[in-house]
Amino acid sequence: MKTRLLYLSLAGMLLSFAVLRSVDVELQKGNSDYGIVSFELSHNSDTADGIVDYWTQNNSLGQAFFSLGFDYLFILFYVAFLALWASLMAAKFYSDIWRIVADTVIILFIAAGLLDAIENYSLLRFLNDVSGNNWLTIAFYCASIKFGLIGLGVLYNLGVFIGQKIIRV
Repeated sequence: MKTRLLYLSLAGMLLSFAVLRSVDVELQKGNSDYGIVSFELSHNSDTADGIVDYWTQNNSLGQAFFSLGFDYLFILFYVAFLALWASLMAAKFYSDIWRIVADTVIILFIAAGLLDAIENYSLLRFLNDVSGNNWLTIAFYCASIKFGLIGLGVLYNLGVFIGQKIIRV
């Protein structure tokens, strides 16, 4: 059952990522690199205002709202996929310590998803009221920590996967 859920969450993650990527390409049109990730990591109002102005001038502000809203679906899929992946690999461990480490990684993925949701909420609030610099700060730190947690978890998953396939950990 977990394997089936893993593949379903992978399919959902890839499909929702494709939608988000196609919207992000529209947000980056022109000579600008103002995709949604640039906006997520813009922790000062000058940068964020420049991004919002660019999107407004190019009639892309609606796409930014859509991207931030649709990202909630992507969050569900990527958290489910990464957590299921770690869980399936942990089931092969015989040591309780490695199972605890795997459970900790699953908690990191869930925390990353929660941070991503807070980040999106903060950015939506900023888009609705451009004077809200505190929302940018919240979004920046949530995004930064989220990317770090996902990176650590994915490195763990890949390391265990490679270890189980090559080294037979």
